[in-house]
Amino acid sequence: MKKMKAVYQLNVKDDRAELYIYGDIASDAYKWSNTDISANDIINKLNEVHASNIDVFINSYGGEVAEGLAIYNALKRHYAKVTTYVDGFACSIASVIAMAGSEVLMAPTAVMMIHNPLTIAIGDS
Repeated sequence: MKKMKAVYQLNVKDDRAELYIYGDIASDAYKWSNTDISANDIINKLNEVHASNIDVFINSYGGEVAEGLAIYNALKRHYAKVTTYVDGFACSIASVIAMAGSEVLMAPTAVMMIHNPLTIAIGDS
């Protein structure tokens, strides 16, 4: 079975950009698979946008909080009007990224999952 590549694709047409965040959120140092998306990935794509409108399409189980907050803040800071669309899942930190839109739209079958913070520590003394 062929592994899916990360989707943080940017399409620009006229004065509208489409940014797809389809994958788990992870820092560059801790990417576990080729489908993980970092804040650097998204910010590099946002730097290419010179449109007045950005449509952000989300399908993510979430991931690292720090990376997700950086994505949220980069979207909020961008001069374009940001509209977010939850196409499938916006779980955990992806639910926060979804809130970066001035308008948030969800498909009738989409899921947004919000939970209390959670962490784990493993090792020996």
